[in-house]
Amino acid sequence: MEHIEGFCKFAKQQVATLHSDFVRWRIVPRYDKSLAETEYKTNNKRLDHVKAMQYLGVFGQELDEFEEHFQDELARLIDLYLGR
Repeated sequence: MEHIEGFCKFAKQQVATLHSDFVRWRIVPRYDKSLAETEYKTNNKRLDHVKAMQYLGVFGQELDEFEEHFQDELARLIDLYLGR
């Protein structure tokens, strides 16, 4: 479990500047697999899928592309963290 927490700290540092003009990343371990992998919030209020799409749209981003890019980045970071 320590490696998961270590990776989360590592990943947060690595993505800190990714879309930092409109995103503040919070990467935490998801021990409860019934929880969603990704959650969007603004002003401490959770955004549903439609609201997240609208929010990202303001910045010229498509939610599906945004999530795909982030998942690709996470895969790259996992490989980097594990020394592959």
